[in-house]
Amino acid sequence: MIVKYQMLQDKKVWDATMHQLNSDTLLRHVQMKGGVADTNLNVRYCEETHKGEISDSNHTVIGNFQVFF
Repeated sequence: MIVKYQMLQDKKVWDATMHQLNSDTLLRHVQMKGGVADTNLNVRYCEETHKGEISDSNHTVIGNFQVFF
C-alpha cells in the first residue's frame, strides 16, 4: 500500500510504501520525513474514506494522509 502524507504548515508532501498500517509506522514517517519534533502525536483514520489526520499534543491538526491499496 502507498500512504500519501501532507503536512499543513510547511506544505511538505511525500509518499511512503508500507506493508502494514498502524499508528507507530505512520507517526515514524511523520517524525522523520515531516520534520516534526513533537513526540506526542496522534492519528485518526477513517476506514471508509481511507483518509486520516495527524494532530499534535495540543490536538491541533498538523497534517493529513491518505492510503491507497
